[in-house]
Amino acid sequence: MGTRPLSAPEMLDRPVQQPALILIGTDQVTLGDHIDQRCALAFPEAVGPFWIKNAGHFMPWERPATVNRAIRSFCSDLLAV
Repeated sequence: MGTRPLSAPEMLDRPVQQPALILIGTDQVTLGDHIDQRCALAFPEAVGPFWIKNAGHFMPWERPATVNRAIRSFCSDLLAV
């Protein structure tokens, strides 16, 4: 896309070995097939995937309350009480 070199190695060849919250909009059209299986391979420590109705690629704009609640819940151990 751009002309600048990558500042970090691409991680397309290995799974992410840390917890990751996976939210997928039901209206997302660019997912391809077998997204559940692909997420399981790419994110073995995943929480989710959770399918969010009436949301697509711009989920934080389309369903901000849902996204914010999910992030607050996922990161609750990092938030001050």
